[in-house]
Amino acid sequence: PATDSDKAQDYLVYLATNDAGSSRSRVGSVVPVGTNELNIAGDIAHGSYSHVLVYARSGLAEQTTPAARALSDTVSSVSSVALVDKDLDALELGGLITWTAPGDTGHVASYEVYLSDASAGGTRSQVDLSVALGTNQVNLDPETPLGGHGFVLVYTASSLLEQTTPASLALSDTSSSVSMLTFIDVDLDAQELGGQVSWTPPSDVAQVEHYVAYLASESEGTYRSRMGSSLTPVGTNELVAPLAADTGIENFSHVLLYTRSSLAEQTTPAVVDIEDNNASVADVDLTDFDLDEGELGGTITWTPPDSTTLVEFYDSYLAADELGQSRSQVASAVAVGTNSASVSANIVDTAALRFVVVYTRSSMVEQTTPVAGAVNDTVAKVENVNFPDQDLDDLEFGGRISWNVTGDEEFVTSYKAYLAADAQGASRSQIGSAVLAGAGTEAVVPENTAQSGLGSYTHVVVYAASQLFEQT
Repeated sequence: PATDSDKAQDYLVYLATNDAGSSRSRVGSVVPVGTNELNIAGDIAHGSYSHVLVYARSGLAEQTTPAARALSDTVSSVSSVALVDKDLDALELGGLITWTAPGDTGHVASYEVYLSDASAGGTRSQVDLSVALGTNQVNLDPETPLGGHGFVLVYTASSLLEQTTPASLALSDTSSSVSMLTFIDVDLDAQELGGQVSWTPPSDVAQVEHYVAYLASESEGTYRSRMGSSLTPVGTNELVAPLAADTGIENFSHVLLYTRSSLAEQTTPAVVDIEDNNASVADVDLTDFDLDEGELGGTITWTPPDSTTLVEFYDSYLAADELGQSRSQVASAVAVGTNSASVSANIVDTAALRFVVVYTRSSMVEQTTPVAGAVNDTVAKVENVNFPDQDLDDLEFGGRISWNVTGDEEFVTSYKAYLAADAQGASRSQIGSAVLAGAGTEAVVPENTAQSGLGSYTHVVVYAASQLFEQT
């Protein structure tokens, strides 16, 4: 203040090009005596001003020789503004905004960070709150809309005001979505899923760390359920742990695949519709050509599925029920294109296994729900075998054999008669040729048929034969 302040009534402040007040320009309002400071509004152009001048003024006049002070223009701008966008959705931002502090931070109180449509202001939106001096970064939350923003702006702010000219960075929006997403259901049961998810990676995978796949009821991801127990690392373009076979389809209608960065998972996935493939056979039947009671053997037949594109094999079993409980495989797997399987003779027919079941099998898994047909044991019994020996010489036979047949006679194609050492056919020797079904139930033993060197014949035995097997 003036030393003789009782004569001064106020003060006037100017900027000037020298300490004598040349080209002076007044700043602020009149300062009354008793107040010894004046806040100068920011953003005053420095121009050629070199000094600030303070004049005391009485009621009569302003003094001609002011107090003067050389100006020192403080410049404190950040540098090296950076943002790596780790939000992998198009038109969304997220990541860590960083910068290098000014060389002179003596008057810096904080940093103010904005998104803007221009590199020097424009329409801007603040990111978070003021950042205290000493911290040179701020988080930009994922899913921040890009909107019309094209720049990140970082301002320094003193205790008085914020810079008008910020440091800026042009935004680069990372968009990393997969393409060509495919899922082929190779679980051949209706309402069950199983298969491999595959995709083409994004053209830009710099920020992608993992892929995450889900089943969902809508393409937007509603009611989603993650597929697999682990994340799929970038560089792998199929689900490492395939969707487990027999996964219930429930209400799922889509497969979704998201990319994931170190910051966040995408909010907008790649989508493919689920097509539930059902490839079951029909008209399963076991024609039993083993004519013995309690034994099975013959041919299992079926009608193939309408589409066999995903079918590789058919598997056949005997089972306790139509769902395949307590099953026992009775025929080798057959490749698609063949619609029958052979069952060897003399398979014991048990009361516990009353169904034949056929499953389709893909490259991944066998069906869990087969198609069944009931087992019917074909029995053709030869009875009342009669052979009066009409050759009267010792150890020689001759005459006519006759028999009756009961049961499933329609499966009999021929009969074979033998001389044998016992009733079970031991050491047997066939008599003549087979007798074709329909040609009668008699066979002739030629006269002078001698006993075998294998032992004494004691019985005549007659077997029925089907197109595949002779009775045992």
